[in-house]
Amino acid sequence: MIYTPMPWKNFKIGSYWLRQTPISKIYAEHKEASSLYEYNDVSTPMKVLDLLGQVPWRINKKVLDV
Repeated sequence: MIYTPMPWKNFKIGSYWLRQTPISKIYAEHKEASSLYEYNDVSTPMKVLDLLGQVPWRINKKVLDV
């Protein structure tokens, strides 16, 4: 990992620094589904994703050799 991911700010912005990455795939025409994120508390899943993003990656050299 070159740098740690950006913390999640809302369900549309987080993870990658150079482009916006939504938490889940919600298409623009599904306004009902996207409105559910606004009315519900999604702070806990965002905290979990932030913690997972801070875990350093390591290459398994044995598997890489195969």
